[in-house]
Amino acid sequence: MECEDGFYNLSCSSTCGHCLNGEYCDKVTGHCLPGCQPHFHPPFCQVCEDGFYGSSCQNNCGHCLNGEHCDKRNGTCIKGCQPHFLYPLCKECKDGFYGVNCSDKCGYCDDNDDCDKRTGYCLMGCKTNLQPPYCKADPSELQSRRGTSMDEKNDVPVTAFYVAIGLLTTLLVLSIAVIIYQRRRITGLLETRHSTENTQTRSETQTQNYVDITQSEEKHEYTSLDNVKQESHYNVI
Repeated sequence: MECEDGFYNLSCSSTCGHCLNGEYCDKVTGHCLPGCQPHFHPPFCQVCEDGFYGSSCQNNCGHCLNGEHCDKRNGTCIKGCQPHFLYPLCKECKDGFYGVNCSDKCGYCDDNDDCDKRTGYCLMGCKTNLQPPYCKADPSELQSRRGTSMDEKNDVPVTAFYVAIGLLTTLLVLSIAVIIYQRRRITGLLETRHSTENTQTRSETQTQNYVDITQSEEKHEYTSLDNVKQESHYNVI
């Protein structure tokens, strides 16, 4: 019994592959005798040739690492991509690179945008003083920019160090000022207290002296009166 067109083997259970010009395969062997459609592997024409993938084998594999071929069904580079290509298909450059081999680095696009991954153009313009469309500097200027960038990075810890020193110095000066103020305040209070005590002592001493003088004068007056009385008595006799 012969298989229907498009099928082959003894049980006619296998489907023919992608034979050239829509021809049918051999119904016994399954071979496409006229050949395969583009990018299909003969003789069965059911699997893509190396370097192609997809249901119709029309898609080219990307830039797989070490020249490996991609998966013939979905195009994934199983072992990874060549440098600067985007996994898993490895067809598109990573951000910041452009060109056929993604080996060219983007220039200094404005607002840190990425350049066009095919042309390298900075579509949104360049940073200051750079020439469009690539917005790249010459080697000497690029080296100068890198040096400036490194200096700015190095300035960060130095600036932080000086700021810390300034803060510590300010705190130290304020602490010393507070201590001096407290000492002067305490000294002033002690002096005021001593002055008050001395004033009270002098006042009490003066009062006591006044009392002593008054009592002495009164005693003297009494003595004088007694003497006068005695003299008057003798004169009468």
